[in-house]
Amino acid sequence: MQKKVMKPFAYIPEKTLPEAAFPSIQFMMKKMSFLLLSLYIPYFMTAQSFLGYRTGNYTGVYSSFFNPAGVAQNHFSWDVSIGGANTEIANNNTFFKFKDLKTVLSGNTDISLLGNIYEKMSAFAGGDVTGPSFMLSKKNWGIAFTSRLRAMVNFTDLDGNLINSINNYRPVYATPYTLKSSANQLFTANGWTETGLSLAKVFHENEQSVFKMGITGKYLAGSANSWLQIKDLQGTIYKDALSKYYLSDAGATVSTGYSGFDINNFQAADLFTSKGRGWGAAIGLSYEIKQKKDSSKKNLTGVPYRLRLGVSLTDVGMIRYNAADVAAYSMAITAPQAWYPSGLDGKSINEIRQYLDTSSYFTNTSSGAGLKYNVRMPMSLNINADIPISRIFYTDVSAHVNLAGKSNMYSPFVYTSFSVTPRFETPRFGFYFPFTYSTLSDFNAGLSLRLGPVFIGSGRLFMVLINNSKLADIHAGIRFGGFANKTKKKKKAKEEPAQITVEVKKDTDKDGIDDKDDKCPEVFGVARHDGCPVPDTDSDGISDEDDKCPNTPGTEKYNGCPIPDTDKDGVDDEKDKCPQLQGTIANNGCPEVKKEIAEKVSYAARRVYFNTASYQLRSVSYKGLNEVVNILKADPNLKLTVEGHTDNIGIADKNKILSLQRAYAVKEYLVQKGIKASRITIAGYGEEQPVADNATPEGRAQNRRVIMKVEY
Repeated sequence: MQKKVMKPFAYIPEKTLPEAAFPSIQFMMKKMSFLLLSLYIPYFMTAQSFLGYRTGNYTGVYSSFFNPAGVAQNHFSWDVSIGGANTEIANNNTFFKFKDLKTVLSGNTDISLLGNIYEKMSAFAGGDVTGPSFMLSKKNWGIAFTSRLRAMVNFTDLDGNLINSINNYRPVYATPYTLKSSANQLFTANGWTETGLSLAKVFHENEQSVFKMGITGKYLAGSANSWLQIKDLQGTIYKDALSKYYLSDAGATVSTGYSGFDINNFQAADLFTSKGRGWGAAIGLSYEIKQKKDSSKKNLTGVPYRLRLGVSLTDVGMIRYNAADVAAYSMAITAPQAWYPSGLDGKSINEIRQYLDTSSYFTNTSSGAGLKYNVRMPMSLNINADIPISRIFYTDVSAHVNLAGKSNMYSPFVYTSFSVTPRFETPRFGFYFPFTYSTLSDFNAGLSLRLGPVFIGSGRLFMVLINNSKLADIHAGIRFGGFANKTKKKKKAKEEPAQITVEVKKDTDKDGIDDKDDKCPEVFGVARHDGCPVPDTDSDGISDEDDKCPNTPGTEKYNGCPIPDTDKDGVDDEKDKCPQLQGTIANNGCPEVKKEIAEKVSYAARRVYFNTASYQLRSVSYKGLNEVVNILKADPNLKLTVEGHTDNIGIADKNKILSLQRAYAVKEYLVQKGIKASRITIAGYGEEQPVADNATPEGRAQNRRVIMKVEY
């Protein structure tokens, strides 16, 4: 008796799919808040963008985070950050109350903070711990070393009524409620550390202006990345006799995966382990128009400018993870079946995947472990203009623009915002009043304070007093340094040097070699070749000194050598789809599948039968499938594609799901017989690709088929 390939549908009392992510998310946010507090409780936390404080002239080493150009000609000749941290939660739906700040700081961050939701919901949670960092700055240059630990969680375009159905104490707008969402609903969580080196230089300075440029290079160590994606969600939310919400007549595609530590079981040390590696960068420009010499504002606060303009590109780069565990599923819940996904409550992303693998409502369409992939950093463009109004009063206008987009299911991103920040500032203290509009959390007004080495603030402090803010944040830190000495010593007058007679030498090609010593006086060359250019024997555009194959034309990519042909079949590796197997040019470097093998596989496909309206394989199919198993075992390089097709009787969407399930059933049988799942690709086309007329019984019979193809 053969083992059944897949379980039939059965009633399972559970809650909904998106809820699956939330317990894990809530748990992670609680542990992240607790971790940040425990690491830097003396310094509280810092908002993602240090709203208010970032506009000041006395941020020291922190200026390298906002605009690397600020490291040069800084107001401190040296500066050290003992530490700082941040927490921020923002959304597009709910106004936080003052008491919620206590909830955030206590680590009890919960999705219930977002209240009742009836529209699309997007939210952001971020944490940022600044480790030991220092800066050295002189008149025309500066250097900074920085260390940071960062975490970001993004919720994008989640259906509000679906979320309400997850938390049964919230009312769904009305039941039954029909879900029909084509939105790409995403949850993404990322944690990583940064070690940065910033260099900055003054490239131009005169009595009217100063121009500076800086660049930061960062080593990125990824601690964790996890995601959950829901697409094409359709279904109906009902309420049962116990006032519990459930889904029925529903379908969706779901993708999930993670790399790094398990969020539900992580320890503080996990955030300092490297599960992925990468490089990042930032670049910044600063242009100042100086005060006039007779201006009453000149240098009274150590800022001798009338206008300062800044532009920076931050968080450029990516982390490459080397060990992802991913899976994709097709969800199908036919009426009157009911699904309560409470069975997913409290599970991590990995446990969710294990659950979906065993649920009859989900068909695994693809899966894999050890996947290598890239996570882009939350790149943004920062533009600001700073104007001194009086000796201690300034106004800064700035824009923080998201350049990373928000559709990548692996990568974090920030939301675009615009700020106007008046401030009172001296070298010893500062009061900052940021007024900010965010494309996520709308308008906010806050306060940041600096007193000597300590700073603390919030970007929404004033708004929360009237319970009218969609942002909850707080920032703080400690840094100290030595003020730059602005006093210039008078230079001694230079003595005029004695007149020296210099012999005039001729160098026609301007290569630094006199014509009398130059064997190629009219062609720019190098001294080691007596004034002639470095030779290129094979004329491939790569000099012999850099060419590993100087006598054979090649390409720069392969250091002057030709593109390799590993299997010696006449098709170079870049064009060869089977670079390790000798093949033919007509088949793109792959071997031709023998005609008799292709015919045997095709014949077996025509002998695959299922029970009516089911994906259960009939035993009569086993003989042909066993023949396919023997063929695949005989040649481990062969790969198999399985396609499922149906006629046009019934609902098109359900036919497509059935065809995919039938293809999956064939794959599962072959895997049970010892064939690796990675060698088998499946697809379900439903009624989309008929080979005969569906108007006749004969035509429909031909259209109900399974197709199997082998290739290398």
